[in-house]
Amino acid sequence: MPHKRALITVYVLPNCPSCRRIVPLLCTKLNTLDADIRILDASALRHLSIRNTPLCIFPATFINDTLAFYGDFTSEELQAALERCTSSPSTPVPSCASTNKEHL
Repeated sequence: MPHKRALITVYVLPNCPSCRRIVPLLCTKLNTLDADIRILDASALRHLSIRNTPLCIFPATFINDTLAFYGDFTSEELQAALERCTSSPSTPVPSCASTNKEHL
């Protein structure tokens, strides 16, 4: 069976300092990651979060449609999350989300 590449989806806001740091990080890693990367403007979605809760954190990064990070992350944390989220399909992964308290 052919190897399936991971899909990294990042929702960003135009004036978000953390988003401005994450986008270049992802661009520099594009050729070394075994993943496809989508960067989406979350401006249109932000009103949905604000209506339900006063807290809205960006960037929000998903790997294969599972939340991996909210806020900043390093290239090492990204690589570790990719490895967790793309483990063997026969081994269930309970969560890809970062447990690093700095991202809370």
